[in-house]
Amino acid sequence: KTLRASMGAAVRIPVIEAGAMPDAITQLRAKGITCLAAALYKSQPLSAAQSGCPGGVCVVIGSEGRGLSQELLALCDGTVRIPMSPRCESLNAAVAASVLLWEGYRVSDGRE
Repeated sequence: KTLRASMGAAVRIPVIEAGAMPDAITQLRAKGITCLAAALYKSQPLSAAQSGCPGGVCVVIGSEGRGLSQELLALCDGTVRIPMSPRCESLNAAVAASVLLWEGYRVSDGRE
């Protein structure tokens, strides 16, 4: 059901197989893919960060409660955020990932 619901997107997106998250980030970076952490500290909007990444972008999302570990933040090339109203406190991880994925697609597809 999940594959069917993806409407073909699951077979159009390159996938790598990796064990732990640090290994995946290392593999992606070795392939020329920029890894960006979703975090507030020293972050910029994804659209600004993505412009200088010709090899592609991976966005690393942490849990709602703890975010990303310092180890994972250090492995990433930078941090990105979702610009939000000051009245909003936060989004859950799934919603944040969805918004960032859409923003990444929108910018890379020239829909700005």
